[in-house]
Amino acid sequence: HRSDCSNANELTAGQSQRVVDVDWGDTVAEAPFRAAVEVVALDRTHLLRDVANSLSDHHVNIVGCSTHTGHDRIARMRFEFEMHETAHLDNVIRVLASLESVYDAYRVVPN
Repeated sequence: HRSDCSNANELTAGQSQRVVDVDWGDTVAEAPFRAAVEVVALDRTHLLRDVANSLSDHHVNIVGCSTHTGHDRIARMRFEFEMHETAHLDNVIRVLASLESVYDAYRVVPN
């Protein structure tokens, strides 16, 4: 609860021994967030390696990956990764979209 919360004020008055002061500091702003990106490309040798290396070069921690290439030779690769800044995500997507044989790269949003 925040200090101006009416529930917290009642708790403080009746059960002050259960109240603990906390300070979140700047750790919340620095905590990594997860993002998912899908890359659509013409399948080729070393495509997965090139995409993964690009993510690694941009200091992105990959926590999940799935790839599928259809009979039409179009590869769909979905990566889930951790990063610290949302502005960095736009740059990562731009780099992925510029790779050889990549048609599109975009953020996958839940729902």
